[in-house]
Amino acid sequence: MDKAAWANNLLLDPMFKEMMDTLKSEQMTRFLTSNADDVNVREDCYLRINVLDSISNHLQSIAADKLIDKKRFKIF
Repeated sequence: MDKAAWANNLLLDPMFKEMMDTLKSEQMTRFLTSNADDVNVREDCYLRINVLDSISNHLQSIAADKLIDKKRFKIF
């Protein structure tokens, strides 16, 4: 199995999707329930959500690489 297939399988895996959604949801809850003066907590939540999004985006990029390469060779 190549990287693109691995990334695609992971992105389509229901357990992976559930885990990512749970992690994001936990951070959103922490963010929304933080006190007005808890700037550090909100910044931490923001960073964690961005990391989760970065992981997802990176996996989508890996999954798309094979498709991009396929289309690139059709142009020539």
